[in-house]
Amino acid sequence: MALPVALLACGGDAEPVPAAALPAVPTSTASDAPADPGPVPDSTEAFVLPSLTPATMDYETPIPVQDLRDVVAAPYGKTVTVYGYVQDAPSSVNGKVQIGQTVALAAEPGQGDREAGLVTCRLAERPEENRVEPDAVLVLRGEVSAPSSGKMRLGNGCEIVSVGEAAPDGAISAQDLHGAMFGWVGTGVSVIGRYNGTTTSQLPSGEKVTVGLAPPGDERGPQTVVCVMAEEVPEIASEDRGRVVLTGIVTEEWTLSLRSVDRSVIELADCHFAGR
Repeated sequence: MALPVALLACGGDAEPVPAAALPAVPTSTASDAPADPGPVPDSTEAFVLPSLTPATMDYETPIPVQDLRDVVAAPYGKTVTVYGYVQDAPSSVNGKVQIGQTVALAAEPGQGDREAGLVTCRLAERPEENRVEPDAVLVLRGEVSAPSSGKMRLGNGCEIVSVGEAAPDGAISAQDLHGAMFGWVGTGVSVIGRYNGTTTSQLPSGEKVTVGLAPPGDERGPQTVVCVMAEEVPEIASEDRGRVVLTGIVTEEWTLSLRSVDRSVIELADCHFAGR
């Protein structure tokens, strides 16, 4: 899935560099041995579910475009501990499910349908005991990478924290992690931002007109939301360009960037100017 960024109001880049390994300390005497530098800091930060969700949002109150961007892209690039059940049909021989090198987490036990997989990852190491009971809770830890085909993905090298034990404090369910991003798709929103220009593109399907919005009040802020317009764009007076309100539907056409959350863009479809 191409990842242009967008949020709800108009229709709808690079893996972080891991902390470098510390160089080996050469054999030395106590007098010239370097001090212990301590553990290498984690290159990523943990993820906490945002308080702003489609359920808590007030459609009548426009959301600043940077706030919408921040919540939709919130999981991307974060390290998460996530739990669920192995997405696999129970064996007809022993009734167990198999943990493969690539594993998917489902919200419920015994889900054989691939569509039930909400979070996927390729394990750094496959467990020796890879057949477990369908209702065994599987806890994984890894960094959220670019979503694909409607699923959240953890980058290659995710690890198993536990199998068949209660999820640790701070762990997030696969359903909640998936909903943090994909729960916004298809949601109607009202956003406010600084008018950043109109773009007209000629596509095989016809003309596509988009309006870009940047954070309100920020004259140099980057474009944060792109709205695919469902109506003609009127002339916008210069004094009104700082705070433009548009309504639209959040799409899955995101442009996500690990370099900076500020570089991510959300796309909205079927957009209209508020009050028209």
